[in-house]
Formats: sequence, structure tokens, C-alpha cells
Amino acid sequence: MPQDNVSTRSLRVSSQSKAKVRSALKRSSFPSQKALAVEINMARATVNKFFTGRPIDFLNFVELCQQLNLDWQEVAALDDNDATEANRKEEQIDLKDAPIPKGISARPRESEQLTRYIQDESCRVIAVTGLLKIGKTRLVAQVAHSLSSEFDFIFWRSLKSQQKPEAWLEDALRFFTKDNKLNVEDFSKGLEQLIAFLAEKRCLLVFQDFEFVMQAGEGFGNFSSGYEKYEEILSKADHKKHQSCLVLISRELPKYISVYQDSASPMRLIQLGGLTLEAAREILEGEDISDQRKITGSQDAKDELIRRYDHHPLFIRIAAGHALDIANGNIDRFLEREGPVAVNGIRDLLDKAFGRLSDLEKMLIYWIAICQEPVSENELRRLVPVSIVQLMEVLLSLKRRCFIEVNNQKYSISECIGRYALRIIINQMVSEVVAEDEQLEFFNTYPLVQPFAKENIQ
Repeated sequence: MPQDNVSTRSLRVSSQSKAKVRSALKRSSFPSQKALAVEINMARATVNKFFTGRPIDFLNFVELCQQLNLDWQEVAALDDNDATEANRKEEQIDLKDAPIPKGISARPRESEQLTRYIQDESCRVIAVTGLLKIGKTRLVAQVAHSLSSEFDFIFWRSLKSQQKPEAWLEDALRFFTKDNKLNVEDFSKGLEQLIAFLAEKRCLLVFQDFEFVMQAGEGFGNFSSGYEKYEEILSKADHKKHQSCLVLISRELPKYISVYQDSASPMRLIQLGGLTLEAAREILEGEDISDQRKITGSQDAKDELIRRYDHHPLFIRIAAGHALDIANGNIDRFLEREGPVAVNGIRDLLDKAFGRLSDLEKMLIYWIAICQEPVSENELRRLVPVSIVQLMEVLLSLKRRCFIEVNNQKYSISECIGRYALRIIINQMVSEVVAEDEQLEFFNTYPLVQPFAKENIQ
């Protein structure tokens, strides 16, 4: 195979190895090529090309070999020069924390937008944000995968383990320089060394789970103690001239990006919402819910389920899974039984997201939920006893945390979050009454009838 095929991440199974890969499939836990494709969410056409010896993307080739417990270099059609080049490329891509890109993008518009920011506009810092499990990481992984041949190095790290900025910098420099003994004794000098490398080589750096190094509650937008130097990394990557790109994946934004992101800067923000109706329908119609049982029911009922769960891809999958369990997949029957955010998996996820909010942020969410329709700033001032400055700060914080939307100067929340918030209020009121709590905090704060609302809402 010509050397340039490897450098563009294209590999095929050699003729003498075709029987070997077919035998590996038989020995594996996958009963068929289709089952393998479904398990790793890869296009069946790609899997078929792999087994028939036709070229496929480098990373897909490696992933399939890993699933079949094969050494990719042993089954690939490579000569010595190609093998050397492929090894070099593999050493320059560190995606150990990245998910394997699966299937076709459900977000073509956002995918094109992110690709344009990286490829055409040469943005140096890009933040991708949205509610938890809405598809941020998948989007970035798919775009990084598709653009991998354009970068000399790719370095992806999750901050879920709360890696200190000093440790991250040392880890990155060791990867780029291939010097495993390198120690960063001076953070500023180490950062300058990193920026110099990003100017010399075209690199893609990805911070996943960035919210884990940021403060919860009142400290929105600030870094947790000991993690402040991540802002220095962002600032240098933004302001220093280089040819690389740093992508930040987070449910929350640091103040640095919130304040300084604008169209004239080399920094961009992509805020993910729910899927389009067409993309959401494909979830219910596809095979990723269940191979054995199918979702049934009227199209109106399916669309209503999508609406109730805010077009959120994971929420839809979880709700559909429960519909299979309790209504044999019939969405019409499931919606008749389903209570407000009754699905445990969804409630658990919202508990985690809600737990990072401050008490004042939660109070605003409760009031908007009670109103059950978009509310203006003046209406919120009548309901929430805070100054106008404090109210605006909290509203901005909730918007940056993707909890509220603003249209025509009115604030609203999604139906799923609204029903979740109302459930908290009602449960708390019941608990206060049952426990004979003298304070009755929720009972005395939040009305069962909203006096400012329309009659049908009351």
C-alpha cells in the first residue's frame, strides 16, 4: 500500500489475513458482523469493508482489531515503510480518554460548525457546552476523528479524575516531546514551551469533563482551589499566536470564556440543545434501543415522548427502554402511565446536574417551573426577593449552565426540567407536613396556585 494511504489514516486487511479476521469473529462474543457493528455503533458498511479487505479509516481499523483481539499491524496490508509510518502516526495520537466515535453524527449542523471553526477559521480555543449526556463528547470525538489526518498530534484528556493543571501540563509535554522523564519545575516556562510546540506543530488538544475542576454552587465560573492555573492555560492558548486548537467540553463555562468570547476573537462557543425532531425519531426507530423488541405506537405519541424529554438523546433512550419494560414498547400506553420524570435513570442524572446549582439558582428554577410559561425579568423580581444585580447574575449563571433559555426577553426552562423541579417542590412540601416541620419552608415559599399566571395555568 502506498505510504500516503497510511498518513491519511486508511488501512485494509491483507489478502492472507482475511481468513484470520473471519476466524477471529467466530471466536469472539459477536455472532455476526451486524452484531459487532451494533455493539460498537459503527456503520455496517465499514465493518463489511474491513472483512472483505477494502480500505477503511485508520482508527476504525484499529478499533475493530481491538474488538477481535487482533494485532492490527499483523493483519494490515503494510510494507516495512508503511508500518513505520503507521507506528509514527499512532504514537502521535493519544485518545486513551476519548470515546470511540460511533455511527453517523446526529448533529450534522453542529458538526459542520465545529469543523468550520477548526478547519476554516483556525480558532485557537473552542468550548462545547450543554446539559449532561446531551452529546457534547460524541460530537467532538466524531469531528476529531474525521479531521485526524490534518493534525500532527492529538492529545485528549478527561478531567473527571480532577488532574491538577501542573500534572496535565507535564503529561502533555511528555507526550509531545516523547521525553517520559521530562519534569515541569516552573509552570510558566513549561506553558511557554507548550505554546511554542503548538506554534511549530498543528495539534488538537481536548479537555473533556472540564466542569470537574470548577466550583459548584455560588462559585459559578470559578475554578476550584488548586485548579486556577487552567485559566492561565486557556488564556495563553487564546492570546498567543499558534496553529493548533484547544477544545473544551463542559457542562459549565469558566468565566474566562463567558466574558471574553466574541466574534472577533479566535475563541468560539457551541452550546448544544436537544436533537432535531428527525434525529430524535431515528433513535426510536433505530436498533440502539433493543435488537429484540421494537418501539411501537402512533407517530403522534412518539413525537410527544420526544417533546416531553426535551429532544435529549439519552433521556429519549432511557424513556424508550422503560416503555419496552412496562408497556411492551407501546408508546401510547407508556405515556398514559408515565408520571412526571418517573424514569429513575433520568431523575438520577438531573439530580447530579441540579446538585451543582446554588440555592438561589434552584429558587429561580422552582419559580419558573411554577409559572409553567416564559416569565419576564420584572415578573421574577416580584417573585424572588433579591436585588436586580443579583437576579441578573443568577440568570446569566443559569443560562451559561444551560438550564434556562431566553427568547423575547423572557426566561423559560424545558418541560423535563420543569416537571423535575415541580416534583421536588411537591415532595418537599409533603415531607414538611408529614414531619410536622414548624418552618414549612417550601410550603410557605412556593404557592400551589400562581396568582400571576393565566387561569388555565393556575
